[in-house]
Amino acid sequence: MPDDESSFVGRAAELRRIGAALFRGRGRRWLAAPGETATVADRHAGHVRAETRRAHAEWFGPARRGWYRRIAFLHSDLRLAADHLLATDPAAALELIGHVTFFWVCSGYLYETRQYLELAIRLVPDAGPDESRVQALWSLGLTRTLQGDHGPARETAVACRRAAAAALDAEGLARAAYLQGLLHLLEGRPLAALTVVEGRCGRRTAGTPRARRPVRRRRRRRRRCAGWSGSSP
Repeated sequence: MPDDESSFVGRAAELRRIGAALFRGRGRRWLAAPGETATVADRHAGHVRAETRRAHAEWFGPARRGWYRRIAFLHSDLRLAADHLLATDPAAALELIGHVTFFWVCSGYLYETRQYLELAIRLVPDAGPDESRVQALWSLGLTRTLQGDHGPARETAVACRRAAAAALDAEGLARAAYLQGLLHLLEGRPLAALTVVEGRCGRRTAGTPRARRPVRRRRRRRRRCAGWSGSSP
């Protein structure tokens, strides 16, 4: 009896897949007849791009869990929109892919993310300050880092820092510092990682009382460490 049930479930699933494929094929033919395929693809890509902008803006907030589920649900739509924009508007594709990289790498789509980013960056010429390019370079650097490809990741981190400086993008500079610090940490250089990150954070928070207190605590710790090192045989 269990074998019969599993066989029935398998046949039902196969029929659903066949029905969905037939429905998609009929829809494509229906759109192609009046020449509306490109128009609908543009509208679809525009809607998906707007969704990724909202997800990126609200990621560090209470809506994060909902957006994570939403982006996971839209995965096929994102790929379809990215493919369409790479062929019609590479700059828009660069923005879209950069906005969903963090979602994708957290979901295990490292190879797919890297392929899309490398293609989009090649297609979009570096025409001056551009925050979308900064985001895409940071995303590519993160993806390469998580894949263990540290040499190219380091080059991308440097390119991200330069692009962020040219665009006067403070958040991009912080992301580049984070990426360089992460690379140092993964390669066994924790002090170098600390220097990079503290250097960037120090410039962002210098002069504020909350920033000075940790500095004083670090100085006290260094003096204590110096005393311990001097007392050791």
